[in-house]
Amino acid sequence: MMDQIHVGNIASFAFFVPELILLAGSILLLILSLTKIQSRRWAIAIVLFIFSTAFFASLFSLDRSTTEIRLFSNLLSLDPFSDFARIFFLFSSLLTTFFFYQSKTFSSTKKFFETTAFLSILTVGLICMVSSVDFLMTFLSMEMVSILSYLLVASRPKDAFSSEAGLKYILFGAVATGIMLFGLSLLFGMAGSSHFTDVASFLAGELGAYQIMALFFCMICLLVGFGFKMTIFPTQMWVPDVYQGAPTSVTAFLSVSSKAGGFLVFLRFLLFCMHEVGNQALMFFEQVRLHEILVFFGLISMLIGNVSALRQRNMKRLMAYSSIAHAGFMLLGVSCFTQDGFESVLLYLTLYLFMNFGAFYIIHLRTIDTGNDHMDSFRGYGNQNIWMSISMAIFLLSLIGLPPFSGFIAKFYIFKGLIAQEYYTAALLGAVNTVIAVYYYMKIIKWMFLKDGNDPEYPRYSKVSRMFVIFLLIPTVVLGLYWVPLLRWIQISINFVYL
Repeated sequence: MMDQIHVGNIASFAFFVPELILLAGSILLLILSLTKIQSRRWAIAIVLFIFSTAFFASLFSLDRSTTEIRLFSNLLSLDPFSDFARIFFLFSSLLTTFFFYQSKTFSSTKKFFETTAFLSILTVGLICMVSSVDFLMTFLSMEMVSILSYLLVASRPKDAFSSEAGLKYILFGAVATGIMLFGLSLLFGMAGSSHFTDVASFLAGELGAYQIMALFFCMICLLVGFGFKMTIFPTQMWVPDVYQGAPTSVTAFLSVSSKAGGFLVFLRFLLFCMHEVGNQALMFFEQVRLHEILVFFGLISMLIGNVSALRQRNMKRLMAYSSIAHAGFMLLGVSCFTQDGFESVLLYLTLYLFMNFGAFYIIHLRTIDTGNDHMDSFRGYGNQNIWMSISMAIFLLSLIGLPPFSGFIAKFYIFKGLIAQEYYTAALLGAVNTVIAVYYYMKIIKWMFLKDGNDPEYPRYSKVSRMFVIFLLIPTVVLGLYWVPLLRWIQISINFVYL
């Protein structure tokens, strides 16, 4: 069992330094948006300084591997799992700020400062959401993340697609939130508390048939709320339209950080229950058929995502359906309810960050070149810029899960967890879905290298853009060959449950 320390409200701020840096930085950025600063170099320097400072401040917490610290009246927990989430979200946001800087949507310094201010607050919301050990705090953090995500999606008010995407995101988000809140209220009524400790103790007690039925309904409602963030069935309908209508930089962020937020907060609840009441939590999960629910949702998500992606000609819609399929894979890892299964999800999310950001960034560059984000824009790309085409091919092959790239390792550990639990049918169907994914990813590669292009001009990219692609490409390749240090860190993040 880990050492547990309860800290007073004022003293809690000493452990909240990265988040305070982001909040103070967001205020500064909003003030700067009202000034007449025109230099974009100064703008990106200020923003990168804020996010980099917060990121490096978060690294100082990594030596606290055997201590769990409860903050703000026992609402938040700082432990190895929340440390992982904090670093993941800060790193993802750091990449996103550079992406925003390259986007024409945020070309004015005023718009850039405003958007990055929203991003910094959103990042704090994601960290609090995953660090929360009380459903009230979880819900408030999720709403904070959702509202700011709506603003980012609809950040092009003169663009009909962006406005439509923002409206659909709000409507679907409101429905998912309402369903989740109904389930939480029912759970609160039965458990008598919204704190994870009390809820876990209630779930570990003797439950009658009617209580089990009610809790089954609660689990479905929670999955709808968390699943909206995870982009899994049955709340995946919003994904294609929102991903297509939002600026590509925002789409990349949502496809990684928002998805990770949903998975990590759900894992937090499952891990906390297992940490508090041990095998009794697994008995409860078995009573409400949670394993079967997760496997069913995961397989349907993969099927919908992969089959729908087959006929897509718009790159962002194709990547949206692909994102749904990847979420289905990760949900299968969660369904194992084992240390290996949970570790595979965190490993998948980390590796997915690099390859997905890389693919979206090259889509963004190609959209600037050709003025559209259709697959036709990649026709003959290999003849125009061989190095960028090879980079895109590597990102896509990694998303398929082919060796020797990191995507293979991500899927390997998912399959390893499934086979270890003897879930052979789920593993087989997962393999079939991987084969389906080969078709639409390879179609893009085929168009790049085996089709003649319509644009004879040789696209020229800045040195910064090329370096950014290389920065994402290196871990995509290297972590496919040597991933042990990353896996050890992930094991530390999960091991606190099994100590």
